[in-house]
Amino acid sequence: MAPYHEREDVTSSIREPRVTKRERKTQLTYDLPHRIRCAAIYPIPAPNGSTVIIYGHDRGLRIIWRGGRRIKAAAKPPPSANNANDVIMIDDSDDEPAAPPPPSKIEYEDDEEELDEETSYPSIVQEMDILLGSPVLHLAIPSLPPDAKQRPELKDTTVLAICTANEEVSLLKIPLAPPRDPQESGRTLADRRYRMQAGKTLVRDLAVKLVPHRSEDPSSSSRNAPSEELLVAAVSDTLYLWRVPVQYERFELSRVTQQTVPLLHRAVSSSFLPSASSVKLLLTDVSGTARIYDLSALVNLPEKFTEAILPSDVGTWVFAYHAPYQVTPTGSGTAIGPLARKKLLATAWVLEGRAVFALLEDGQWGIWDFSGTTQSTKNINEFTIDGYLTTAPTAESQNTSQPRKALSKLNPMTPNTRKSRSEALFTGPTASTGSVARGGISVSSTTTSNGQAIESIVLWFNGDLYTIPNMQQFWQRSTNAAGAATNGISHAPGLTHMPGIPLLNESITSISQFVPSAASNSLGQMNTTRDLLLSAEHRFIIQQSTAPPAGKQGVARQLFTAQANTSAAPVSKERDRKLLGTGDLDLNGVDRMLDSMARDERPRKVGFAA
Repeated sequence: MAPYHEREDVTSSIREPRVTKRERKTQLTYDLPHRIRCAAIYPIPAPNGSTVIIYGHDRGLRIIWRGGRRIKAAAKPPPSANNANDVIMIDDSDDEPAAPPPPSKIEYEDDEEELDEETSYPSIVQEMDILLGSPVLHLAIPSLPPDAKQRPELKDTTVLAICTANEEVSLLKIPLAPPRDPQESGRTLADRRYRMQAGKTLVRDLAVKLVPHRSEDPSSSSRNAPSEELLVAAVSDTLYLWRVPVQYERFELSRVTQQTVPLLHRAVSSSFLPSASSVKLLLTDVSGTARIYDLSALVNLPEKFTEAILPSDVGTWVFAYHAPYQVTPTGSGTAIGPLARKKLLATAWVLEGRAVFALLEDGQWGIWDFSGTTQSTKNINEFTIDGYLTTAPTAESQNTSQPRKALSKLNPMTPNTRKSRSEALFTGPTASTGSVARGGISVSSTTTSNGQAIESIVLWFNGDLYTIPNMQQFWQRSTNAAGAATNGISHAPGLTHMPGIPLLNESITSISQFVPSAASNSLGQMNTTRDLLLSAEHRFIIQQSTAPPAGKQGVARQLFTAQANTSAAPVSKERDRKLLGTGDLDLNGVDRMLDSMARDERPRKVGFAA
């Protein structure tokens, strides 16, 4: 029998998710009829309050509106009374076609759907496919200015950059409001995309940044002048750059300026510095080097400049970080062979552009201090903070020349080993000797109610996830020379492993973080792991926190629920033990027993070295 994703049409609607609740987390697994290539979350809610999720699949794009108010049903025209037998006169003297009726304004329901304990997650209110005839391999949402939520054009429309398998880079204007007719809207958006050529090579990554348009004539009409400019970067063996003036009302992409910069090594990732006053681009290549390219000269070109293709020297390479060397151990403890640098799986700007976070192929992670405020050594390539992920293979396990110790097949079944075996059953594959390591970094920045910027970091390495809920506190605690921090920083959460992700033996393709609600933008709430969108190969998983009910009634409900659970827990445990002894315990019972054994265990903390 063909697999699920081959039996169904790729444009079929998403089914209801499989819901798994573990401790204070709820995991929603959505099986899809196609392969996910990339995914992203738009950081601003749609006009109806929905969260907009965009992902690329084998035939194009799919946009999902999750939560929010649904569209009201179209009002039926009132029936004509006492006019059923009237004669209708048609005047065909005028051959001009009649003008199409204006589109009706979309109205939404007054309230969003209520969430109860059984369905404690928002449902999908609308889906739209944009069929492009080729798989979408990469997509990029522009990094928005700080005042984006107060600007109507950014709340109603976004510009998306995509790269397809036919070596084409395109821009699409996506309305954030859910359409009434998704099929017609999808066809219209596909026909109106703006194509940009990036040579005859497969693009490895995309980055987009929105910058203000700098007009030389202050007296020019604001209606005709572009309001913003898009900087689009596509990387492969060459760096392709586009400067695109954008007018949101008409979405005119004219006077596009392109620059081509040759690279020493093939680039694998790119990201713009998250600052409104800087246009630096971070590039990671296959040689284990992270380079920083300054695009100020491209942005500051005169407005009357008419050249479509710029020379490659318009721009400056300002810095380069090199990964540590990898060491091949031998029996005598010395290194053999030529030294090569470790490969960088991913890099990302952190601390509002003052540092660079790096993830390496052997599970090592580190932070380079780009601002130089904490640099205590003359070697700029050394990490200010670094460490190793606990699930990364060690040098001893990677050395195939040494004989492995025989493992006993009869291991004692303790709560820890039972939990490990359970996680191995339902999570993704781990890296074995000779396999290629894969990983990525997700950075989400949010401003609290008091104006403090807090960054949440999520790392994925092969099939494992790690999180730093508050990067600012983690940095201050780690770089404190005296080892003692103030304002609770010494007790701030560090790098924590996140177990129990049901990948079902699939690989991770991307991870995005949901923007927390305004009610949770306090310092205490921001120190917890944010809700995640995890994309596997043929499914995506949403992990969200199970928030307790608010208000006095919620507190009372929690109190009585806790008392009921306390009194009923022994009975449930005893019943599960009896069913386990007779061999009649189902999967839900096994999950309850595993949660009970792991209830007092805390998440693993991954150590770091300053």
